[in-house]
Amino acid sequence: MSLSKERILYLLNAYCEHNLIEEEEHELFAWVNENRNHDWLQQHIQKLTEQHQSKHPIYDVDWEHLYSRIIDNSPMQKPGLIVRLIALLRWSAAAAVILLFGAGVYLYLNHPSAKSIASKTTRKPIKPDNDVVAPATNKAVLTLADGRMIELDSIKDGTLARQGNVQIVKQTDGQITYNGVSGEDLYNTLNVPRGSKVVTVRLSDGTQVWLNSESSLRYPAAFAGTERKVQITGEAYFEVAHNPGIPFIVKKDAIEIEVFGTRFNINSYGDEGMNKVTLLEGSIKVSLNNYQNLLKPGQQAQITNDIKLVNAVDIEKVMAWKNGKFQFGEKADLHLIMKKIARWYDVDVEYEGGPVTQRFGGEMPMNSNLSQVLEILKTSGVKFTIDGKKVIVKS
Repeated sequence: MSLSKERILYLLNAYCEHNLIEEEEHELFAWVNENRNHDWLQQHIQKLTEQHQSKHPIYDVDWEHLYSRIIDNSPMQKPGLIVRLIALLRWSAAAAVILLFGAGVYLYLNHPSAKSIASKTTRKPIKPDNDVVAPATNKAVLTLADGRMIELDSIKDGTLARQGNVQIVKQTDGQITYNGVSGEDLYNTLNVPRGSKVVTVRLSDGTQVWLNSESSLRYPAAFAGTERKVQITGEAYFEVAHNPGIPFIVKKDAIEIEVFGTRFNINSYGDEGMNKVTLLEGSIKVSLNNYQNLLKPGQQAQITNDIKLVNAVDIEKVMAWKNGKFQFGEKADLHLIMKKIARWYDVDVEYEGGPVTQRFGGEMPMNSNLSQVLEILKTSGVKFTIDGKKVIVKS
């Protein structure tokens, strides 16, 4: 089969992006099976390596470990392994996947029993009863001052309720907005459970808040008096409307954050060991009992029994949840990763076979099925089993 370089590169990229139809897959792998001269392809992959190492020094997976897996499980022993790895990783960074594909082509062309790969291009479908899909709906519950509870995913867009002179509206994009003023202290609570999409609310002063799964926000329907005070659990990102005459205050137990018109993120999950407040823009003062610190943009306050300031924080990593990504930096503790996964997919996690000490670095899209995420995490050397709404982790 004779294909142009342009056609081959199109098929490679489309395959990695999960856009190939069945006929195109057959076309691609038939070409791989019939052709031996791929020097130009290897050169192309080398260029990609050089380009992306400078931009993305940490790929979405541990490439050295994956490469060793390919060597240890050659096509002679496990036909189709390379193809399955590519299929599992196709939704991660396209350039990195092409690198893996290129390694697979190289091994394919240089192994005596490589032809068996071409007959294994069909990917095994995931059984619906053995996988968990990413949150597709807004499962948040809004509790009004009078005790009424509104399930946001089951109610139509438009006016939800009135609190005093304030109108509560559900927008077409799912955002909850408060319009109007009220002289009464009418407090509402927005609770976002595990397994829910991120929820956005615009408060009566124009402040916007994004709530992650397993989080809540308590706030007045309209702010009155000399301060604007709200309470938070879990994780939230704030874009606070500037009003120097009426400070905005966020409380989490004994922690108090005084905001001066700014953008910041607070992570206060109780199972993560510490509270973290990260400033993106503006200025905030973080207080805990007798401790106080004024943060500058790019700094993070790590709060346990006192406050520790950390400079030059990776803002992209901090804000990954709001941008639809799991991002774990260079090497994150696997226990911490599984806590985030448990909240997002609403699953329980159990550990078997001794302590899990492995770490993982990289990022993955949060709209992936749970099985896809776990397949990537397997590259750290840990095994996973999905049993209904439970994930079993084995070292």
